[in-house]
Amino acid sequence: MKEPRGRGFLRKLAFIFIIVLLISVGCDDKSRSKELVGYDEEKVVNALPKLSFNPEIPNVLPFKPTETKVNVRNIGGIGNSLLEVLFKNGYQEEVTFRATIGENAIDFTEEEVKIRKNLKGRYGETENRKIMKWQKDNIYYELLVDNNSATKEEVIKIAKSFYQ
Repeated sequence: MKEPRGRGFLRKLAFIFIIVLLISVGCDDKSRSKELVGYDEEKVVNALPKLSFNPEIPNVLPFKPTETKVNVRNIGGIGNSLLEVLFKNGYQEEVTFRATIGENAIDFTEEEVKIRKNLKGRYGETENRKIMKWQKDNIYYELLVDNNSATKEEVIKIAKSFYQ
């Protein structure tokens, strides 16, 4: 017995719809993993001699910054003991990097993560940011990344890219 022409057409249409839906869901990469990129380090490198210590700096970011603000400040009465760098792009995404000789008492990190062979850090998230903290050679580092700018894995890769 033959099906009426309308039902067969509707089944084919439903089948095509389901296939398209499955393909679009499969292509929706929730991790949004993307290529990390280098940036113009000149402003950051030029600020390093002003510091009372010699920190490492990131080599890559999750985006090409259109604006870089570098701030060297005194913390706890110690001159030039904090380097804070804000990277911003045209989409208002932000990455903030801090290096200091004094530990920040405010801590939103919970998970221990491996940065390098003999270097571990702590990772955490707030409502708006991913946070990575670690200490190396008596220097304390913080990496604050907008939730929309990078995945957890990318934040760890940025921390791994630090060099002196």
